[in-house]
Amino acid sequence: MVKPYCELVVKEILPGVRALLAGELIKSGLTQAKAAAKLGVTQAAISQYTRELRGWKVQKISKDAAITAEIQKFSKKLVESDTDSVTMHGLLCNVCRIARSRGLLCEGHRQVLAGLDGCKLCIEK
Repeated sequence: MVKPYCELVVKEILPGVRALLAGELIKSGLTQAKAAAKLGVTQAAISQYTRELRGWKVQKISKDAAITAEIQKFSKKLVESDTDSVTMHGLLCNVCRIARSRGLLCEGHRQVLAGLDGCKLCIEK
C-alpha cells in the first residue's frame, strides 16, 4: 500500500508543531487552558506537550530555523487575536510546505515505503 507523505506529516510533523506551539503559547503567558482553547485541544494535551509526552519527535522540526520562525509567527498570531480556522489551516499548511521543501521527512518516508531512493518530489518545485 502506498504511504503518502501526508500520512507521515500527520504522525510526525503535526504533533511536533502542536508541541512547539504549546510551548510558545505558554511562554507568552497563556495558561494551559487558554493555550488548549487556541489550539483546539484539551488542557491535558497541552500538559503532555509541555512535558514532552506528546509530540516527542519535535527534534526533527525544532532544529530547522525556517520552521521555528513560522511557528513563532503562528504563535504570535494566536496570542494577539482569535485566529479564524482558514488562517490556522493556512499557517499549518505553510509549516508542512517548509518541511516538505527541506526534505525533513524523506529518510522516514524511505523507511516505510520501498522504491523511494533518489526521490526528490517534495524538494523539487
